[in-house]
Amino acid sequence: MKKILTGIWLLISLAFINSFSSSAQNPDISIGQWREHIPFNIVIGVAEVGETVYAAGQYGIFTYSKTDGEINLVTRLSGLSDYEISGIRADKNSGIVVVAYITSNVDLILPDKTIINLPDIKRKNIVGGKRINHILFAGGHAYLSCEFGIVVIDLSRREVSDTYYIGQNGQNTNVNALAFNGTQMLAVTDSGMYMANYNDPNIFNYTAWHRETNVVAPNANYTSATSLNGKFYVVKTNPAFSLDSVLEYNSGVWSSYFNDDYEGGRVDSYNNFLLYRNNFKISALDASKNEVYRVDVSMYYNASIMNGFVDNQGVFWVADQNKGLIRVSVSPYSLQEIAPNGPRSAAVWAMDSRHGDIWVASGALKLDEINYSQKNGWYLFSGNQWNTYNTSNDNTYNALIAAGSPALISVAVDPSDPDHAFFACWGVGVMECRKSGGIEIYKRSNSTLFGRTGLEDYIIAGGVTFDENNNLWVGAGGNTSPISVRRPDGSWQSFVIPVVDLARFAVLQILVDDLNQKWFILREGASQGQGIGVFNENDPATAGDDQFRRITDATGQGALPNIFVRCLAKDKDGAIWIGTDKGVSVIYNPGNVFSGSSFDSQRIILEQDGIAQYLLETEAVTAITIDGANRKWFGTTNGGVFLMSSDGTKQLLNFNTSNSPLPSNYISSIAIDEKSGEVFFGTEKGIISYRGDATEGGEVCDDYLVFPNPVKHDYYGPIAIRGLLENADVKITDVAGNLVYHAIANGGQAIWNGNNFSGERVKTGVYTVFVSNSDGSQTCVTKFLMAN
Repeated sequence: MKKILTGIWLLISLAFINSFSSSAQNPDISIGQWREHIPFNIVIGVAEVGETVYAAGQYGIFTYSKTDGEINLVTRLSGLSDYEISGIRADKNSGIVVVAYITSNVDLILPDKTIINLPDIKRKNIVGGKRINHILFAGGHAYLSCEFGIVVIDLSRREVSDTYYIGQNGQNTNVNALAFNGTQMLAVTDSGMYMANYNDPNIFNYTAWHRETNVVAPNANYTSATSLNGKFYVVKTNPAFSLDSVLEYNSGVWSSYFNDDYEGGRVDSYNNFLLYRNNFKISALDASKNEVYRVDVSMYYNASIMNGFVDNQGVFWVADQNKGLIRVSVSPYSLQEIAPNGPRSAAVWAMDSRHGDIWVASGALKLDEINYSQKNGWYLFSGNQWNTYNTSNDNTYNALIAAGSPALISVAVDPSDPDHAFFACWGVGVMECRKSGGIEIYKRSNSTLFGRTGLEDYIIAGGVTFDENNNLWVGAGGNTSPISVRRPDGSWQSFVIPVVDLARFAVLQILVDDLNQKWFILREGASQGQGIGVFNENDPATAGDDQFRRITDATGQGALPNIFVRCLAKDKDGAIWIGTDKGVSVIYNPGNVFSGSSFDSQRIILEQDGIAQYLLETEAVTAITIDGANRKWFGTTNGGVFLMSSDGTKQLLNFNTSNSPLPSNYISSIAIDEKSGEVFFGTEKGIISYRGDATEGGEVCDDYLVFPNPVKHDYYGPIAIRGLLENADVKITDVAGNLVYHAIANGGQAIWNGNNFSGERVKTGVYTVFVSNSDGSQTCVTKFLMAN
């Protein structure tokens, strides 16, 4: 019986469509541990081993058990060797899963879940590209179709055993796919097809591969290939737009199998079905060319089908790069969207944290213009769960796009209401949101925001922030009134800065210092920095007393290391830290900007291997965030993340792709959960977080606790005492009153390794923690159990 699943089922069966979401990858982590925040809704490939389905996401894999629905994650933290997966395929005979990466790295996932890395192609010095296009299994080997030829992996020996260069005279050629019909191997390329006898002892030599000339278009672009019942099937692109052809090879003869009206054609075979996918559907055809199963884009919202297969139970498993793993069953009909919890995109432009929540602006700009193709919305991490608000569920964000732009590039959380935040939208204005979604858009008609000169409705809002009085400050450049404020009562006010140059400059980021002065980055176009602007409105009721100064790289005008400024931060001492394309500088006395005294920034000098140098002088610094201990976290374009001491003279940590799970060395933003000390890094490949050892301290002990408590005999990790007074004095004693630990808290948290001053593990018993501030006016006491 024909079991075609088409769009007509959408209305009939809407009640049966459900989404499965797992928070398995979001448990709390201990100090010094990492956790990934991967958009698992982006699935690019799917495979099965027995009752387990492997769904390859953009930056990791999740497995789904057919028997009980259990989801498990397979990521860099759990053993994968790389990021950005390009393909996945499972060998039915051995149960080995082959994972290919954009970097040409390869992992083998064995049946016992052991992961073996084969970096041979990645490390190989080859002229031209090394991309892995396709994976084929035959005779206990995996054959990788690559941009330069074919790489053979011996699955039993877990090693690369051979490389075939099949182009003319053994030259490199881009092999798009391979197929094996039991006796012959077929390779399809950008400019024709090659066939070889599988048992030819010289198959490694290009002379064993014969070009297929008995075909209508021998030099055409063939994009994919497969075999079924001894026949070959290939996809040939055509010069005509939106038209691909499938050809069949049977008994030495090539013939047309069918023509498609759409682009994106790919063929595969599985469980005696010929699988055909284009940009709008995936179909399973039987030997008589009947379409037995089909999943198309009309069956669920925002579908983007990549590939799939039909299992032995007649269930269609589909990889979708918007909705995750799709499970479609015929009888009874059901369609299930399966994806572990995470943000719905890897795009991240800016982040802000307050009260334990992380708010994320996804961007995006292309140079200094709106990237209209990126409509990723905004994300919220709260209670260890991600929620994404985009075109599928946020009417206000859709209205923002309709008004002219999807580009959210700055975010500020309301300090008086942790459920309330504002996003700067480049091209429209400001979007106000709550945890339930967007609620209002502020533009020229309902605020004092000004657009770019000559384009009054094109408001290039580049920064939002709150001051200590809960006023929202907005930077929107391209005019001479680039600074506006929204008061807590909802009223707006703008400020004229009569400097002609400002009409040319964009305003990016904005912060308010301890003197209520507003600092903002100035940029002319995408690549020309113009330093920093500082504005002080003084008495808002008094006209003409406003002050403005531009800070540049000139001596006497700020002496910045470089005029291209990328980020600003205010530390706990009130100093302004400035990240530029040539490192970091600090203005220790922001009040000097308008006092007439010198306000030139100072560069931090530190000693590295006996050589004095400026802090991060060879790095473009993209993000600066201050933790609870006043230490500085720096993000860079090439060097990853650096944690420096409070004065910037001592490097405490450096995370990069070589020594940590960081997915990229390009850091776009950093935010810190002030309650837990977890540090969130926004990179060009998504978000990852690290549990730091500093939290925000308070004026009184607030919900202080020891974690873990009790400390079990087999636990040797850090013991955290948190919720403390800021920079408190912390002492721990045993039941006899003997002091076993003494330290000053990092902000609101102290860390103990469980050893006494002699380096010995303390004995089993109840221990008392005594906490006080510097003058002893505030104290607190708690107890915990050590079990050794």
